Amino acid sequence: MCRAQGIGYDLKERQGCVFTLLDSYSRTSVGMLCIHEQLPSALATFARNLHVIHQELSSPAMQGVTNFHAVIKDIESILGVTVVNEELTKGEEEATPSGQDKAAVVQKK
Repeated sequence: MCRAQGIGYDLKERQGCVFTLLDSYSRTSVGMLCIHEQLPSALATFARNLHVIHQELSSPAMQGVTNFHAVIKDIESILGVTVVNEELTKGEEEATPSGQDKAAVVQKK
């Protein structure tokens, strides 16, 4: 199911998602780990994969009953915060005078 939906880990690019059993005895919980170069892309991939897994595992009658939607919304809100933080960081780096290191600028604040 996951490979058909494009969920997996690319060995050449060294990024993607892997799954792990959280409890090897009862086998009731699975963890998903997303690895990417940038945090926003990892979070976006994680949310997309959760949505795909939810669509595959849940029946139409259960679409609003499970906790997948709440988790996806939480991840999307975290993704929004990371995007805003990146924009603020880029703005601060552009405002930093050339020739000075960041430590000197931080000390002035």
